[in-house]
Amino acid sequence: MDKKLESSKKIQDRLSRLEGHLKSVKRMVEEGKPCNDVIHQIAAVQAALSKVAKLMIEDHFSHSILAQTKSPELKTDLKEFMASIDNYFRTIH
Repeated sequence: MDKKLESSKKIQDRLSRLEGHLKSVKRMVEEGKPCNDVIHQIAAVQAALSKVAKLMIEDHFSHSILAQTKSPELKTDLKEFMASIDNYFRTIH
């Protein structure tokens, strides 16, 4: 399978799971579940959404930016930049 299609499928799968998770959070609120439980699930939804954003950034970076770069030095710099972005996403969730 084409890498671009593969990553698009991963993103779509994650979004589908996220949609189901969000519906269950809504159901928890409707059923009057304890606030702490709902907040915990909201945090899980936020983390999952951040992972989708990270996948999209990585996909765009590797297919649209890095693939077009000819300079080995610039490729190294761009890879270091992406590692910084990756570290950022790890620290926020």
